[in-house]
Amino acid sequence: MTIHIQQFKGYETAGIYTYETIDPLTGCTDSVQLTLGVIPLGEGICLSGIENKNSNELNIYPNPARDEINIISGKSIEAVMLTTIDARNVLFSQYKINDTFAKIVLSENLSGGLYLITIISGGQRYYRKIIIL
Repeated sequence: MTIHIQQFKGYETAGIYTYETIDPLTGCTDSVQLTLGVIPLGEGICLSGIENKNSNELNIYPNPARDEINIISGKSIEAVMLTTIDARNVLFSQYKINDTFAKIVLSENLSGGLYLITIISGGQRYYRKIIIL
């Protein structure tokens, strides 16, 4: 049975909702559980290729990267995270943050592919795509 999204209008807060359906042919009742998470407008991760509005404050190189990633920011770097596209965290071999500069040494066993790097700098989150060779 296909449940159309219009049937779920009105759920504007995060939570777990149960929706009861009745098959009109058999009369059988089915229960569907919907887990809803609400992401406030402007806080989701966008991988469309459109950069943050102050993207000139951030420089990530080299891209593609092989052994290390360097980050230069116009503001103090507070944290750096690397995740796979399916949101699994990646551990660094080592990293160093020195105010507006960060250097990340990648693990030797890291598979090549497309990754997402998140930088928290000046109280803002920046998301960038990076290719690991």
